[in-house]
Parts: sequence; C-alpha cells; structure tokens
Amino acid sequence: MFAKFSIAVALMCGTFLLPPQAHCADIAGKVNNAEDSPALPAHVSVKDKNGSVVGQADADSLGRYRIRGLSSGEYDITLNLPGTKYLGQTIQTGLRPEGLCLDWKVSETAAALATGRPGATLGACEAAAAAASGTGLGLALGAGAFVVGGGVAGGLAAGGAFSGGGDGSTPKPSSPGI
Repeated sequence: MFAKFSIAVALMCGTFLLPPQAHCADIAGKVNNAEDSPALPAHVSVKDKNGSVVGQADADSLGRYRIRGLSSGEYDITLNLPGTKYLGQTIQTGLRPEGLCLDWKVSETAAALATGRPGATLGACEAAAAAASGTGLGLALGAGAFVVGGGVAGGLAAGGAFSGGGDGSTPKPSSPGI
C-alpha cells in the first residue's frame, strides 16, 4: 500500500504529470529544545482538511525533518515527541508551492513553539536558521513569517500570521496562504 501511495505522489509531483515546483511543496525544519539541542525522538505529521495523514517524517539525529510532495492547501501540522517529557503542538497553516520552513522549540512546561516562513527549497531552511542565530527563534522572520505556541503568537510580518495556541487551543491563520 505504501509503495503504491509513494508512486502515485511521485507521478503527481514529478515531471510526468506536473512541474515539480508548480503544485508540490515540502515542509522542512528542525526540532530543538531550549538549549538548541535536537529534541528526539520527534515525529511531524501533516493532515489535510478531511483529517487524513498526507505526510509524515521522523527527525534525524540532528533534529532535522522533511516532508515532501504536498499539494498547496490548508493543513494541520502536528509535532509529537513520544517517550519524552517535551510537549508537542498542532498548528493550522496554508502551504504555498514554494514550501514551508517550520522549526520547533520544545520544553517540558509549555506547548511547542513553531516558527516558520515560506520556502523549503534545499538549503533554504538551514540558511535562514544560520542568518537568525541570536534571535532566540532559530529562524529569520520576514514576509510571511509566523510564530505559534508556547504562549507566543500573533502577526509578525505581512503575508500571513497566526493567533492563538499555547493554551491547548489550535492556532488559526489570521490571514490566508502562508
């Protein structure tokens, strides 16, 4: 079953039916604790508006993950950290064709903090994180950026923002199409 699904995604998102950048996007990022060390094990899953899991990934030993081949649209993205004392989070966001860099900061006392910005092309997430070292967020905040969870939320830049979260509620986009 998984092999058939993977082949179908490859055909839909590959050069056979659709241009790779036209309708398919990636979500990539890192999962770190407050000390900027990888928080493991970490599992990120993506559900569509019908509640079906359409993508998922486990973070590697450096805390990095990538979910490939998603269509543009609205999704619920959930971070789970099974077997740890860290708290996860679920956010709602729009996904554009350029993808999404979505980094998570986790703690044992508050819901995970999600920071994101458009663009999950190869190396873009890592470059943004390097440029933002010292911001405390681990991600450069620019047009379309957002922060959700851990009691911190709200519009940080034009092009889409979030409100809510950190209190058990599911954050909702305050403007469409991040």
